[in-house]
Amino acid sequence: CSFSSFEEDNLLNSCFYTFSRFLGKKVKSIRTQENLKFINLTFADVSLINLEKSTLKKVIFNRNNKRFYEAFVLLKKLFFSTSSLGKNGDDHGFSLLFEVNTLYEAYIGKIIQKDFPHLNVKLQDTSKRLLINSKTDRGIFQLIPDIVMDKIIIDTKWKLLNNSNRHGVCRDDLYQMYAYATRYKEVERVILLYPLASPDYTNGEILENWHIEEQENKKIQVVTIDYSSKDKTVEGLKNLINKGESYV
Repeated sequence: CSFSSFEEDNLLNSCFYTFSRFLGKKVKSIRTQENLKFINLTFADVSLINLEKSTLKKVIFNRNNKRFYEAFVLLKKLFFSTSSLGKNGDDHGFSLLFEVNTLYEAYIGKIIQKDFPHLNVKLQDTSKRLLINSKTDRGIFQLIPDIVMDKIIIDTKWKLLNNSNRHGVCRDDLYQMYAYATRYKEVERVILLYPLASPDYTNGEILENWHIEEQENKKIQVVTIDYSSKDKTVEGLKNLINKGESYV
């Protein structure tokens, strides 16, 4: 008779433990670091190994450990910096999908927070309501602009501009910017920030510039920004913020 013992110190656990220690040297997020410390304590009795492709191929999955298969696939993708795109053969993988609108907004917001700290940057500000109920004195229709700075509001739009009337900016977006401009009394510029996706435009270029009737100090502007690298994004934002009146 023969049998297999279910020992904690097995090859699969060694892979996860070694990868957890590897991530601990790479990530900067405090929350992720805390999670990794908890994982390391859980694997305290597991041996460290050298993570190599030949070693990972020796891991065998069965009905007892198959629930960890997707985590194991992710381990291989991250450790060996591989992608599922354009791959053939029996190597398995999966996709990680992100909401691009949210990602674009967060990317621009974090860069402005880091590179323009003197502008008192606020992300997703919720301090204003569009209307106040006269009977209850309660506000309705909360306004949540993406980025609020001294005298400037930026609202990111993950949409393509074109050469049509108003460069394709829709009326609803302009109404939204009008609400921001009127409710934030100190704000002088409300900017619709679109990704740069055409060779006809330049980084940080103000394509449209309007002002509210009888309030020339209240401007609504349409701008494109190069997001292909952080340096180009910072350059475009500096041109936009520091030279806002040099519009076309």
